[in-house]
Amino acid sequence: MTKRNVFQERNSKQLPGDYSHTCMVSHRGTVVSFGMNTEGRIKYVVLDLSSADATLDSDAWSNIQDVVFPTELSQVGFAIIKNYKMPVRGSLEQLLSDEEQQLSMLVDSYHSTTAKLSACAPFQVISDGKYIYLFRQAKAGDDADVDKINSVTPIVNNTLLVDRYVLGGTQLRLSREIRYQRSRHKTQPASRKDTLSAKDIEEKPFYEPTQELSFVNNLSKGGFSILQIPTEETEVKIWQIFYYDSIDKKVNAVSLKSNSDGWFDPTNSATFVEKFMAAQRLHGEFVEKVAEQIRDQANDDSIAARLKTDASFSTQLADVEAGELAEVVYAIRTGLVKDDFSLAGNYEVETGMSSIFYYQQEFDVDTRKPMKSKANVMLAMGLKPQSDGNSYLAVLNFSVSPSPTVIH
Repeated sequence: MTKRNVFQERNSKQLPGDYSHTCMVSHRGTVVSFGMNTEGRIKYVVLDLSSADATLDSDAWSNIQDVVFPTELSQVGFAIIKNYKMPVRGSLEQLLSDEEQQLSMLVDSYHSTTAKLSACAPFQVISDGKYIYLFRQAKAGDDADVDKINSVTPIVNNTLLVDRYVLGGTQLRLSREIRYQRSRHKTQPASRKDTLSAKDIEEKPFYEPTQELSFVNNLSKGGFSILQIPTEETEVKIWQIFYYDSIDKKVNAVSLKSNSDGWFDPTNSATFVEKFMAAQRLHGEFVEKVAEQIRDQANDDSIAARLKTDASFSTQLADVEAGELAEVVYAIRTGLVKDDFSLAGNYEVETGMSSIFYYQQEFDVDTRKPMKSKANVMLAMGLKPQSDGNSYLAVLNFSVSPSPTVIH
């Protein structure tokens, strides 16, 4: 046996299954490896170096396990709306009666949870030191696994889904949450007597639902990447989301602050809009005009074009580019801060994306040591093959302000 084969034998472990996409995360010093099979089902293993039986790293990997997903779905930014409850189905994907649902052996844990909504595409897992977040692309709205509200509106449609977990030993557990016992709603009580608790009145625990980021839409082939960017406030980070809109053919960058529990806070657009209005010497009627046209279901670009020719604002907006103005309209409409750009030429994104936050370093002449100077984000993506038969990799670099709400 060669040295290379000896190394492979002693330090690697092969897991059963046919996997299309994989990723890995280090969480509090523990490595967790994930794989998605050709059906879109996600499994994981944990490198447990504390195991007394493990003399080699290859022996320290846990048994392979299915990632457990919630039975509910909610939309980021729409907390007031009741969570969508996934129908309970059996192994043949048939709906189960109330009596059958009480028998766990009859319930199909894949088709009765948001697990079945995963598109077979690159996915991403990150750790904030407390939770492990799993981001995945949702299936298309016309997929047979996607339920329809009133048999018409799909619950997801090529959007971005995220779940978060607590790692206990070698098991990923869904994060629990507090809700009102009777209404089972996080913010809306059933009555004045309804109380907050970790369990409902039947003593069933509340788990965080799968969160859908519906504003990250028209995804294709896992074309997204997520980062957490630090700010001057120690406890506050920025969720930086890059994604490729396969319909508009644009790369989008969305920035959201994290709230007190680590999730997304879609309210940080107010500062962005206020700064723009102050710079252009605009007043409240500007927002009112935008809101009026949003209610008329006009899109962001058409609203921006109308504003530039509106006699009330044409002077102030004369030097503002249409793209910049459309981003302000988007912020007013969604409560989010977004930037977007098209790739030069006929290039289109063909693969998943990868991004990293880093500090540019400069040599300090006094200490004779490298010093952090400027925060940056680098984004990489594979491009669709061109007419010359070649495939290309696009790499973009962005600078980050000390108190980031957007990248530049």
